[in-house]
Amino acid sequence: METIEKRRKAPRRGSPKLPGLVDARGRALLTQQQLSERSGVPQQTISQLEQQNRGARIVTIHRLARALGVEPGELTGEGEEVNET
Repeated sequence: METIEKRRKAPRRGSPKLPGLVDARGRALLTQQQLSERSGVPQQTISQLEQQNRGARIVTIHRLARALGVEPGELTGEGEEVNET
């Protein structure tokens, strides 16, 4: 039987990973805490996303991209826009 703790730590199926997040944050010269404050995304979530331990919700991708001044596709590595639906 799967525990709640395992489900919380498991990446969401179909949620995009953010391979470009570390580079974009580095170019912006922001710490994880500073990015958290600018984006409203918890620092722990940013850490997990950077380690690719979890996928990101579309709204999270857009919040991070806006705070970093980049297009969402730059974070996902797709180079194209990620639609908010």
